[in-house]
Amino acid sequence: RVALALVRGRVPEPRTDAPWAIAEHAAAVRLVQRARRVAADALLDAGHWRDALDLAAADAQADPLDEEAVRTVMRAQAAGGRPALALAAYAGLREVLADQLGADPSVETDALHTAILRGDLPVATRPSVPESLVGRTIQAGHLDTLARRAVGEGTARVARVAGEAGIGKTTLLDAWTRARRSAGDLVLAGTCRPLDRAAPLDVVLTAIADHLRGAPDADALLGPDAGTLAPLLGLTDDLAGPARGVDLALGPATLFAAVTAVLGRIAAGTGAILVIDDAHLAGPTFADWLGYLLRRPVPLLVVAGARPSEGPELPATDEIGLGPLDRSQVVELVGSERADDLYDRSGGHPLFLVELASVPAGELPPSLVDAVVSRCDQLGTAGDLVRAAAVIGVLDVDVLATVLNRRALDVLADVELAEQRGLLVEE
Repeated sequence: RVALALVRGRVPEPRTDAPWAIAEHAAAVRLVQRARRVAADALLDAGHWRDALDLAAADAQADPLDEEAVRTVMRAQAAGGRPALALAAYAGLREVLADQLGADPSVETDALHTAILRGDLPVATRPSVPESLVGRTIQAGHLDTLARRAVGEGTARVARVAGEAGIGKTTLLDAWTRARRSAGDLVLAGTCRPLDRAAPLDVVLTAIADHLRGAPDADALLGPDAGTLAPLLGLTDDLAGPARGVDLALGPATLFAAVTAVLGRIAAGTGAILVIDDAHLAGPTFADWLGYLLRRPVPLLVVAGARPSEGPELPATDEIGLGPLDRSQVVELVGSERADDLYDRSGGHPLFLVELASVPAGELPPSLVDAVVSRCDQLGTAGDLVRAAAVIGVLDVDVLATVLNRRALDVLADVELAEQRGLLVEE
């Protein structure tokens, strides 16, 4: 970095057309570029993504066809918690390559693009705690307050983080979980799957088992509830083995009491946080247990991410809603050049915004089409209604009833379901 500090802007042009001067200038340019790339890689590995971005962006601006510089820009933006800007850099590169060379990005660049879309970059290129959650800082601060309150009051609280699919619940919960762990809080976490509807409290049991496997005092934490829970946690043999489903023959009262008691011992003194994502898949037993927990003096904050109008009604003490981003937040995510177009096309929906930013203006990424098609498929006849209305261009109940050969009352019921799931908006 000291050497790079001696270079101000671009390498000065030679004052003579002599071949030796031109050759020396070209060599100096290559040397500075290599130094910038080495420095940018080192800065990224050290976690200084902003400095790395400044270096790489200068090279990418000087030569828009420099794929290596653009890849560094993409990695730096992703490391800063700004994947939409990383995808926008890829879209710009692809457009320039197609216009000027009639070529596509290299395999290496495409692989990086896919990794950013999936969120599976190597840990060294991703922040342990994002510097900001655009449009979600208020919600993260609310969760911080609830965590302090649960510990201070010594009572359980349940915060429901609600929002439609793709609105950013998982992004918020993951970032907030990392931040609380970095701050020294004890956080247990799990994600529900469709199986959890038939396996009561399996997601909670799995989170407990994951914690106990790394705890030196696992036996003490299980305490008198070991006989009830150890087989269900898969901890009967050297704290190893897969967690199994819940035996309904235990009875909910016995199971609820045992799970709550173990969590109470885990949270004793310092308090604890239990983060459950996709809680709308957890089934009614999870909601019943939350009601049981709220009547017990346990310093525990349960944060449950769920889609509205899906799954059981959770007995939450606090509600945190997530909606679309506003125009200024979109500018912060994708920059000012494409912000207006992307905001108009996405409506501020984070998933749509990120996907649209990954392709040139006017195009639709296949992944986005697949996501919407999948959501329509999940709604059955209501999904067919949405498709038909999109083709016709207007949601006229009588016309749709005729086209779909269905009763108008059935069409109205599907309209209501599609609206609840966020595929229709009443104006």
